Amino acid sequence: VPLFSERAPFKLSAEFWEVIGGWSAFKRFCEMFEAAYAVAAAHSDEICSLVEAAIVNVSRNSDLARSIADGVRGRIRMKADPKEQKIHIMNIVNDA
Repeated sequence: VPLFSERAPFKLSAEFWEVIGGWSAFKRFCEMFEAAYAVAAAHSDEICSLVEAAIVNVSRNSDLARSIADGVRGRIRMKADPKEQKIHIMNIVNDA
């Protein structure tokens, strides 16, 4: 599987579902995931710089590293409309 090719950053396996508390805690999980996503988006430049540096270090291919970092940046960008952002977050959770 290519690096960063998954649509969701996690898998909602039966074990993970049990850890988060099942349906009774699902709303809280989604709220926390949305807050974490906002923090990641606020620090996307730093995150993408680290990703790019790591890929360059491993592959020695700066074009590939920039392309992957740009893909990550696009995936963690916040939506302008808060309602659209909530939909986006729920789509990520649903894809898991």
